[in-house]
Amino acid sequence: MKKMRLLYAGIFLALLLTEICIGAFLSSGFIRFYLGDILVLPVLYFLVRIFWVRPSRGNCLLLPLGLFGVGAMAELVQAFGLAGRLGIARDSLLGILIGSVCDPMDLLCYGIGTVLTFGYLLAERQLRKEKRS
Repeated sequence: MKKMRLLYAGIFLALLLTEICIGAFLSSGFIRFYLGDILVLPVLYFLVRIFWVRPSRGNCLLLPLGLFGVGAMAELVQAFGLAGRLGIARDSLLGILIGSVCDPMDLLCYGIGTVLTFGYLLAERQLRKEKRS
């Protein structure tokens, strides 16, 4: 179990550093506007899995969908300008996490990130089967 936590933590840190570099060093382009949003779901997935190593198979499959729902809710909050109405500054940590601009393309990117996460789950399952046999 400790090996899995370390694996998930390593993947999480690698993806998080990638996200930070994208945000810090790129101001425009495909990578800034789309790849960063695609990586949001895998980053969140691996963060959760650091602490939740042994979920049931069903919960493991529901987790990426639940995280997609969180992303969709964030877009809804942005669409209604809820952060501004609550007085959350755009440049504060919470303001940055919530975001300020609703873009339907973000939902597509979150969906792609969810599919990538499912791809990882399938690969992980296959590797476990191969190790058992």
